[in-house]
Amino acid sequence: MRYLYLCFIVFALYSCKSEHERTVHTKKGEIIRYGNQGIDNREAAALFNKGLQSVEERDFYSAEEYFQKADSIEKDNSAILNALALTCEKFDNDEEAERIYTRIFSKDSSTIATYANYGRFLLYREQPKEANKLLLKGYKYTIESNKYPEPALIMNLAISYSELKDCKSAIKYAREAQEYAQNKDLKSRIAVIIQHIREKCQ
Repeated sequence: MRYLYLCFIVFALYSCKSEHERTVHTKKGEIIRYGNQGIDNREAAALFNKGLQSVEERDFYSAEEYFQKADSIEKDNSAILNALALTCEKFDNDEEAERIYTRIFSKDSSTIATYANYGRFLLYREQPKEANKLLLKGYKYTIESNKYPEPALIMNLAISYSELKDCKSAIKYAREAQEYAQNKDLKSRIAVIIQHIREKCQ
């Protein structure tokens, strides 16, 4: 599993869309987004974006402060809480991160990034069954709600199947993630992971 994560760290480092819609994929398939992204309060949105800028600068202490301030202004916002959970993980505060993910789902089960992030978190905690169940639920929700498939969610789902020794499903979803990837470099990196899954299954 560790090798897959090392590959996926590289897979996840990319951004897309315009400045106001840009997506920041950090390590291990994490997803946080630029722009308001459903943040109603202007001050909270500004603090959120400052936090994301700090993430890009690898200044996670400042990022956590910005996200906490944003959360104090606009409670239970999924975008803010996802970012806050990820900063908790950076400081190895897994208990608090899990509490935040649970808090998000108690209020909002429609944010695809939460499925991808929490599923990846469970994989990292070596809970592939729980991760697979959650990621598959997020994947099905994406299809049912006609939302654009998120490659990070699908790739995490593929990794969960790989950890469960279901190689056929792992390759199937990895190929799907590759199909939805938006640049050639990302597609080639997913190809490396697919090859590793094949070798692992032999």
